[in-house]
Amino acid sequence: MANHSAKGKRTNIPYSEAEERYIRKGVRRFGLGRWDKILDTYNFHSCRTLTGLAQKWRNMKRSDRNKLLRLRGQSHLKETVLGTQQQTISKLVSVAVAKNPSRSEKSEANLKVR
Repeated sequence: MANHSAKGKRTNIPYSEAEERYIRKGVRRFGLGRWDKILDTYNFHSCRTLTGLAQKWRNMKRSDRNKLLRLRGQSHLKETVLGTQQQTISKLVSVAVAKNPSRSEKSEANLKVR
């Protein structure tokens, strides 16, 4: 179960993007602190422990908070990103409507981000 190299030292196996998604989904589904349920429900690497999941969650939240603070400090960057996202969404909506001309105006409005 533990990850040990030939010399007996523990090796670090980074969490995959999928494992990080599992942690986020698990916390939403089961609640904070239900690491046993999260570990049993999702397909984590066999070396993962309850404590390891809790530590990873803490680090993920810290990283999220730092990213948010950086974005707040760079509002011009935030506006650029949001503008680019809105342009991309508008293009996707246009393509979807062009491919399905039978869509009503109501369903076209549902595709747009509010």
